[in-house]
Amino acid sequence: DQIPAANEIGGQDVIRFSPGADPVQVAEAILKWTETSPVFHLRRRVRQGLTWRSLFQREILPLLDNGGA
Repeated sequence: DQIPAANEIGGQDVIRFSPGADPVQVAEAILKWTETSPVFHLRRRVRQGLTWRSLFQREILPLLDNGGA
């Protein structure tokens, strides 16, 4: 709660911990969030599916292979 902007922008998606927190517990909290957060899952799916390479292979290459038909 020491960074008001993080709370304002991130809301419930911000993982809060004290500077003196056990690093293992912090890592476990982050891992738990990545496993359960729909926001994280959506971002990962978008990042994986909307790369230049995947767009080219999925959308452009078929047009070139079929002669534009």
